[in-house]
Amino acid sequence: MKQWEWEQEQGRREEETFRRIHLLREAGYVVAWSREVKDALFLDHLASGPDLILYPSGMIVSLGKDAPLHPDGGEDGDRILNRATQDVDAFDQWIRTISKPTWWQRGAPDREKYIYRPGCLLMFVLISVALGQVIQYIYNALMR
Repeated sequence: MKQWEWEQEQGRREEETFRRIHLLREAGYVVAWSREVKDALFLDHLASGPDLILYPSGMIVSLGKDAPLHPDGGEDGDRILNRATQDVDAFDQWIRTISKPTWWQRGAPDREKYIYRPGCLLMFVLISVALGQVIQYIYNALMR
């Protein structure tokens, strides 16, 4: 492969990778930043889709063996590559099968971050203060 052909193919792969990122986001995938891997993005689906790994080459791998991405892929059915136009078609066909999350499912991460966690912290503080008051009352009653 000549240099200019290689550069053209590399540009096509990069464009396809970014297109896949946008389509995955629209389908309800979010990046799981808690994973400590530097050369891939772990994507969690907000509804019922399979969790994925997206590599810089554009290859997508399903984390669950029960969720094939490419039914015609044989042993490689858990992945969609980014090497040819058939891979683009396979990705487009697969992404259409993913159910989009509802507005309630899309809001779950924010509800957890801004309502559930602070609410739990507030309840812990209030219960701790109430328990301290009960212990102080019992102590004062016993010391009389």
